[in-house]
Amino acid sequence: MVGTYGPKSLATDGSERGLGTDGKLYRPTDSGSGDLGRVGALQAYFVVPATVSEARIELEGDPTGVNALHEGGATTATRVYNLNGQQVKTGAAQLPQGVYIVNGRKMVVK
Repeated sequence: MVGTYGPKSLATDGSERGLGTDGKLYRPTDSGSGDLGRVGALQAYFVVPATVSEARIELEGDPTGVNALHEGGATTATRVYNLNGQQVKTGAAQLPQGVYIVNGRKMVVK
């Protein structure tokens, strides 16, 4: 899966595919693909071998949701990451408001 910062036209050779509402990965030229030839900014597409005839993604649950919040557990040596996977600091003290990854779990600072 590749995220985009700006709009992108997908390759028509089948190596870049968009996700349809039925969970299938469609080439931009597939019938039934709808408008998957171009992805917008801050969206994603999938890179697969062009020789694969049919690909499908199955997501379990809500992959983008925060399912549970936990208090504590962060030490001064704990690495803190943003949602893009970039380390923002070491130690969870005095973080600005936002959502972070600490010890492999999502943490919300209000």
